[in-house]
Amino acid sequence: MLDRQPLEKGGTIVFDKILLVRKENETLIGTPYLERYKAKGKVVDNIKGEKIRVRKFKAKVRYRRQIGFRPQYTKIIIEKIWLDSKAENKEKTPDNNLSNKPQKV
Repeated sequence: MLDRQPLEKGGTIVFDKILLVRKENETLIGTPYLERYKAKGKVVDNIKGEKIRVRKFKAKVRYRRQIGFRPQYTKIIIEKIWLDSKAENKEKTPDNNLSNKPQKV
């Protein structure tokens, strides 16, 4: 479950910030993320969480307040985790606008 996303039931979402991937005998941990991995999830349902009640009270002055809050969540199921080959082929090219020669002022 994660915070409410603007997706309908049955929609898909792609995660590009993956923290941890576990294969058969190997566990990969990102620092902070694994750059070439992606995950695809399917929205199962949009649900409401448990109601949270916050109470304020001040002694001897008859001050009492109660506020309620009910968070909304999106329940997802991860369908696929894969290694993105496009991210592997990206090469960092130097900026063409910058040159090593001094410029005249």
